[in-house]
Amino acid sequence: MIATVLLAAAFMPTWKSVEAGFSVPPWFDDAKFGVECRWGGADATAANWKPDELCALWKRMGARYFIAAGTLKDGVDNWDSAKGEANSLKTGPRRDLLDGWMKAAGREDLRFGASFHASRMGEKTAPTKEYRANYRDRILDAASKYKLDILYFDDRVFPFWPMDWQKTGLEILSGFYNDNAARNGGKCQGVATGKRLGPPERKSLVWNIERGTSLEKIEPRWQGETCLGNWTYDGEYFKRGKYRDAKFVLRMLADVVSKNGNLLLSVPLKPDGTMDEKERAVCEDIAAWMKVNGEAIFGTVPWKVCGEGAQVYRIDRIHVEGHNERSLEKPTLDDMRYTASKDGRTVYAIALVPPRDGDTPACYELWREGFVIDRRLAQVKDLPAVYRFRYDAKAHDAAKRALAALVPGGEPLALGVAVNGSLERGEVERKTSGASVAVRYVLPEAKRRVTGERTLWRLPDEAKVWYQSNMHTYDGKYEWKRVKDIKRWTEMALPVTAKMPDGTYRMITEANLVGWTDMAVRYLGDGIFESFYHADREGFDSAGKVVTPWRVMIAAKDIAELYHSSFVRDLCPPPSSDVAAKAARFAKPGRAAWQWLSTGAPVYAEQREWIDATARLGFEYYVIDDGWNRWRDAGSDEWKCLESVVAYAAKKRVKCVVWVSANDVADRHRMRNFLSNVKKSGAVGVKIDLIPAANRQWVDWYEMSLEETFAAELFVTFHGAVKPTGRERTWPHELAREAVMGHKFHAARWRRTMPAEQDVIHPFNRLVQGPAAYTPVVLEPGGLSWSTWPREVAQGVIFASPFLCFGDRPKNYLNSPLKDLILGLPPIYDETVVLPGSEIGECIAVARRKGDTWYVAVESGWRESNLDFQLSFLPEGKWRMTSYTDKPGVSAGCDCAETDVTSKDRIKILVRHGGGYVAILKRSAK
Repeated sequence: MIATVLLAAAFMPTWKSVEAGFSVPPWFDDAKFGVECRWGGADATAANWKPDELCALWKRMGARYFIAAGTLKDGVDNWDSAKGEANSLKTGPRRDLLDGWMKAAGREDLRFGASFHASRMGEKTAPTKEYRANYRDRILDAASKYKLDILYFDDRVFPFWPMDWQKTGLEILSGFYNDNAARNGGKCQGVATGKRLGPPERKSLVWNIERGTSLEKIEPRWQGETCLGNWTYDGEYFKRGKYRDAKFVLRMLADVVSKNGNLLLSVPLKPDGTMDEKERAVCEDIAAWMKVNGEAIFGTVPWKVCGEGAQVYRIDRIHVEGHNERSLEKPTLDDMRYTASKDGRTVYAIALVPPRDGDTPACYELWREGFVIDRRLAQVKDLPAVYRFRYDAKAHDAAKRALAALVPGGEPLALGVAVNGSLERGEVERKTSGASVAVRYVLPEAKRRVTGERTLWRLPDEAKVWYQSNMHTYDGKYEWKRVKDIKRWTEMALPVTAKMPDGTYRMITEANLVGWTDMAVRYLGDGIFESFYHADREGFDSAGKVVTPWRVMIAAKDIAELYHSSFVRDLCPPPSSDVAAKAARFAKPGRAAWQWLSTGAPVYAEQREWIDATARLGFEYYVIDDGWNRWRDAGSDEWKCLESVVAYAAKKRVKCVVWVSANDVADRHRMRNFLSNVKKSGAVGVKIDLIPAANRQWVDWYEMSLEETFAAELFVTFHGAVKPTGRERTWPHELAREAVMGHKFHAARWRRTMPAEQDVIHPFNRLVQGPAAYTPVVLEPGGLSWSTWPREVAQGVIFASPFLCFGDRPKNYLNSPLKDLILGLPPIYDETVVLPGSEIGECIAVARRKGDTWYVAVESGWRESNLDFQLSFLPEGKWRMTSYTDKPGVSAGCDCAETDVTSKDRIKILVRHGGGYVAILKRSAK
């Protein structure tokens, strides 16, 4: 009989026939939301099953269709099946479940479907031809008898993949579509869903993404799917509170609908056919939200873009059937999803995290298209908030004019600070230095809830951009892309460096970060980068007059001008004469030895050995790092032990710097107590580490730390820290700051290998912000990986800072053929020349002068560097040059050569991938 029906049908069991006759029916396109229950089978009792009550709840939740379990994995058909070995009338519930669900769904005007899961019974032993035919007939029997509009295949594409899935599957599909068309005047209104569909199969079925969502808007309509708990009822979810809550379900609904999908929510029922109270509470929350916010879902279409915010384009890739829904577990305040009315003049912004009362999201995508806020729909608990925007031609014209004025590579566009969701521009101050420009906002005294900022920069499509995305400790790996290849809503820590198509350079950054919150940028498309507050995504309260940090665009005609830019530092106030004089007395530049990178936490019994070695090196400082606070010795606590070590160091003319975690000095009282004890110990500086992300509170903490360390006459270096923004000009006793992927990311004992190009990106990006605590020069043979001795010593020149902390064991310096060079490296220089051949990510070559001595340092990136330059930076006269080059095929070694040169001589150097070159030039004796 089946064969006769198929031969006479409009749909034949071939891909070509099914594809030609199928299209997603309008009812499914408009449905947006459905519910399923995988309940039934031999374990169900149906003792308290009330399908009318449940379907009424699904309807109140906003569902437009309902899918019941046809056959679960136990093989029991949940209907009056004549061909199944077991059915629900003969076992388990002893009732025709599909009949009960069908009638209840019909009374609520819900489209009805059934899911089929039993083809997987054949996973261990291949299902026979007879079983496959029987399974086909049972599905078609249910589809016809219960007037199904939806067939849900719990299979890759079709049942019995990859055996004869195309034969059996196409017979089921064509038979279902034919039966449905016969009931609908010859027009198929049925939908079949399958998993892991490729683009060809999506023309014949609807793609179902299990526990997941699409990465982007796709055609044709598809279906995302999630479950409150486990697919079938699991009491552990109830006991341990593991259910998905309404917030998550509605976030997923907004995400799916914005990308042209429907969401199918699976609600597990207990064996007796009821929900537990926790499940019901979730469903009631969804129903309450839908009652007031349903207009943002139903009757809508996807807008031009699906949304904006930190997570909109960060959805994890689909794994097998889906399983990427965890991407939606932790959205941020700026995560919006957009839906639109069919005429396109109304757009709904669904805030996955609801702002505080009175706040309105500053939606860039809507602003630039001329949409203005109409109103916020009623808020339901802490569930996603919905804002209705209307198109306004005047607003659109204003936005277009503003963006047209945003010249690529030019001045930042200062549109305002978002206060309760509206932009407050106040007075915009402006400073320039050559072609570089900085702007900042000055707002009058008031109490405010600051929710964001809209400052924009624009770069041309063909510009190359270097950036990293660690906005907490700023030690992420840099990458580069052309602007046109950057994904929308990519978030970038500052600074961001760009090489323009004409060979000039630009840098987006901020300066004078004080009294505010740390800023980053995100890419909005069309070459536009926008400021945002990564550590205060939910906003912060501000009282009094506001003067924001400077928003900066550095412009440099060449790479040397970029390297030498002091614009960030110059935008900060200079110290008073009293502060400068006092800091000069106790905060002196110098070099330091350090135990932690090479051996780990400092051991009390080894400290005299380390201090003796530091003295032999001639270094001024020794860092006592994390672990000293656990020292104990013969009744002495950590402070007594510290005093003993510092006193011994003083006898050796070595000064000590003491490590502390920021959480141990998180307020002024604890900071003062700690600094008082450090001062009593005789140490001269502190290294503060493990600092939380720089939100408004912790930015204030940095300023407090600088005030208190200055008052205690202790210099400070920050690690695990926010980027510098020039404040070391105001507080000159801050000698260094980490905020860089330094040598600890190339440590063999942690099996770390840093890409070679990182060293040759930093000088033209991170170091333009201020000196970095890189901890260079590791000669330990087992710790080099691809690096070489000449490269390591070159790091000591290139990454010099007022507090130059060396990363290796002193014995490796003292026993090295480069000993005299290393021990003579200064922490700061009087003059620096960027040499020809330098290029971001490819090569850094500099000549640096201290007094009458010049140092030349070169590091290569991901490929070898062939340099040829004149020694024109040298004053007249003869100079003795000692150069150290990579030894072929060797990392822990070098070749040394000496020669006399003048400023007219040229140097030709071939530096291998990951290699280096270093030379010292001194005047020849007369």
